[in-house]
Amino acid sequence: LFFAAVIGLSIVAAVCDHFHAEVSEFILAFSLKRNVRKLLSLKRSEDDIATLHGIRALNALMLIIAHKSMAVFFIPYANRTGMTE
Repeated sequence: LFFAAVIGLSIVAAVCDHFHAEVSEFILAFSLKRNVRKLLSLKRSEDDIATLHGIRALNALMLIIAHKSMAVFFIPYANRTGMTE
């Protein structure tokens, strides 16, 4: 039911975005066309701090590594002493 609502909102937003209809920003937030355009855009704003993007990328990488290593360490048949060496 939830996914059907999200897909329905996405379809409505795509149609409204395609025909440039005057709708609320809430509905346009579900537009795939608009979101993909923003994600793939290379434009940067004047007040953008590039260092923060690097820190955020490193934090995301560390989070992925931490989750992967937790999965490896909690496998019941793994030799934990061999992993620490």
